[in-house]
Amino acid sequence: MPHTPVGSAFTWALIPASSTAEELASLELILNELVPSPSSTPASRLFPARQQRRASTTALLVWRLCLAAAAAALLAVGASSLGHRAPGLGIWLTALCASGGWLAAVVMLLAHTRFRILWILWLGAGLFLLLSPDQLNAARFTVFLFLVLRRYRPLGHLSSSQRGWLFLLSLLCLPLLVFGITVPGSSDGARSFGQRLASYSTFSLGFFWAMVLVHLSFRARLHFLRLKLKLAVAAAFIAFVPLVLVIALGILGSYGALGGRTADRGKDVLLDWSRLVDDRPETGQVLFQDGFADPGPSLEKAPHWVPQFRQALAQESAGENWAPCDTTAFFVLGQQMWLLKLDEVASGSAVIHGWPVGEPVLDRLSSLLRGDVGIAISLSTPGAFFGHANPDEGDILVTGRYHPQTDADSSNSFLRKPIYFGGAMLDAFKLDGKTFTKDDYVLTVRVRLEDLARDFLTGSNKISLGLTVLLAVLAGLFLFVELGSLFFGLRIASGITSAVKTLHRGTKELARGNLEVHIEVPNEDEFGDLAESFNEMTQAVKRGQEELLARERFERELETAREIQRRLLPYTVPQVEGFQITGISEPTRQVGGDYYDFLLLDNGRIGVAVGDVSGKGIPAALLMSNLQASLKGQILHPSRVSQTVSMVNQLLVSSTDMNMFATFFYGELDPRDGSMVATNAGHDPPILCRSNGHIDRISTGGLVLGVMEGIPYKEEALTIERGDVLVIYTDGITEAQGPLEDLPDSDDEAKEDDRVNLFEEERLIEVIRSNRHRSAQEIQALILDAVRRHTAGTPQSDDITLVVIKRELVEVTSEENPRAEGQR
Repeated sequence: MPHTPVGSAFTWALIPASSTAEELASLELILNELVPSPSSTPASRLFPARQQRRASTTALLVWRLCLAAAAAALLAVGASSLGHRAPGLGIWLTALCASGGWLAAVVMLLAHTRFRILWILWLGAGLFLLLSPDQLNAARFTVFLFLVLRRYRPLGHLSSSQRGWLFLLSLLCLPLLVFGITVPGSSDGARSFGQRLASYSTFSLGFFWAMVLVHLSFRARLHFLRLKLKLAVAAAFIAFVPLVLVIALGILGSYGALGGRTADRGKDVLLDWSRLVDDRPETGQVLFQDGFADPGPSLEKAPHWVPQFRQALAQESAGENWAPCDTTAFFVLGQQMWLLKLDEVASGSAVIHGWPVGEPVLDRLSSLLRGDVGIAISLSTPGAFFGHANPDEGDILVTGRYHPQTDADSSNSFLRKPIYFGGAMLDAFKLDGKTFTKDDYVLTVRVRLEDLARDFLTGSNKISLGLTVLLAVLAGLFLFVELGSLFFGLRIASGITSAVKTLHRGTKELARGNLEVHIEVPNEDEFGDLAESFNEMTQAVKRGQEELLARERFERELETAREIQRRLLPYTVPQVEGFQITGISEPTRQVGGDYYDFLLLDNGRIGVAVGDVSGKGIPAALLMSNLQASLKGQILHPSRVSQTVSMVNQLLVSSTDMNMFATFFYGELDPRDGSMVATNAGHDPPILCRSNGHIDRISTGGLVLGVMEGIPYKEEALTIERGDVLVIYTDGITEAQGPLEDLPDSDDEAKEDDRVNLFEEERLIEVIRSNRHRSAQEIQALILDAVRRHTAGTPQSDDITLVVIKRELVEVTSEENPRAEGQR
């Protein structure tokens, strides 16, 4: 649909008046599909408010689905813990929780995709593969491919803070799913459907959170965090995290090097005892005390498992890991570990010598190792390395205690408290039905750090001791460096945050209007320079505000002066029968130095005065008011025109500075016969345009006013005939400047000669002559219009004052030619 009024009308015509929000959203999607051209009108522009509400709703939906997936992950971890008490219930609860979280993740990921149906079919095929017992990995591959090829665009709808919280949730959920969920029986080749579903769902949900973490990490800008928190995160990753890693590596290294050495010694002792028993069976009674022989004399009756054991030995192939033969080895039989010596197995009537590996044996071993010893009869025993087992579920833990000989060893010192410090794997055979399987069992050691250090330092291997000491020194140095990094990192971060906080507080005070604010940042870095610049800016703002107030005050004073000056100029022009009189003054600034006035004299005469004071602005305005006051004071005493001008000059010379002067024209008009007596004191000669177009100038007079006292002035008598036009003006008209491009010879030489494009007297005469038949008001307007057209937008360079007097061709009475007063 093209972007035309017709197309827009058709678009709005599609919308019924009773449409619901869902219908409008559907229509919007249809319009977006129908209008693919860049020149067309997007439907989102037709529904801006609905588009915004829809984006907000989408963001809320994505956020809730992510929270649902996270909650399902945590519930799945909790449900998996039931697997050891109620395996069936734990498996199905884990599968349901993880499947619900995975479903929420899929719905969120499919919110924005072009091939939604194809991906749903792809995931459905993965679920179909899950029905087969041996296709679990293929089903997982479908999830892997789906999650890797997603662009995770729905996450873009979330706000910055929501993405930050989602990043933390992914950090929490990922380890829980990887390390916190175990599916019982998952190592068995013949898994049940519940086990396969639980494994599939937990893998899918865990990999989903891994991909979310990756995408958020690559796209994270952390701009939603405050600076203090950003620096804290940076300090944590730069100093605190390496410090924790160094400590963890040190602990693990010590655990593996020192604790593992002690546990290996315990394992070697047990293996030595087994070899000794193999060579001399009579030593078994000494080392293991209680024992039996079958057949043969025995101190105690043979254990109950002996018949089943003999049946297993009679099998041709007793197991995948061990075939019956003459040997001496450890066996797990009847919920207990035994050391068995087997003889004559091939004859079918084997001789079995057995000794239990119980607490007395481990007590003896503990005294040799100077630490508590334990054996967990299952590698999968929860807490095997920490001495915990559950005999009711088949987990057996045999422990031996080390009893210190002195009271000092039993003190509460940290160095004398036994801690789990090392472990080793002990091989033993387990009878499972009628077959033997070889398995690894955990030998744990709890030692006192004091005994461990004493045993290590008194060792005979000096090279190993030296290398260990060197590694300890390097580790201590590394630890010292990391502590220094943490200290300086925190100091630098606190210095930056305190400086930023001080600057922020200062800007807040400045925004409230407190221009006296002054901030102190002790930093000698860029923050210190910024604080100094801020203080300078504050002072500059304060000065600027003071200057602004002074300027505003000055503007108000100028406005007042302009109003006063406006009142000094005539509000009305004289209404004289047979004459048209008009006048105007336009200052270049708010106040000016030009002056014109109409004075009513005796015998019906009219005094016409026009002056131009040197300079502009306030000084010129003051001199203009002085000139006006002097003139009005002189006309109170009637005298000749030349004498009036001479007295005004005397007054100006005595009351003004010598550099100030004024050009002045003054004439007295007798309307009865059109006669006028005038004196020109250095003013531009007024132009008298006769009715036939002839031009006369009035230049008789003398020097400008205010320069020298005692100067005589002359006067000139003239007559304004019917149809004549008298124009009295200031040099702001003839010297009005226009663009140089309008000069006829406007070239580079003309510009280099500093020539200016003036309006000049010739243009003024031409305007007057060509429009002499018009009224005085029209002539005045045409002159001003010609000046404005000549300047072509150039700012006015001087005050403009213009007085036009025209004597009408036909004398009329006041009733025939009424004029409204108030024209200027």
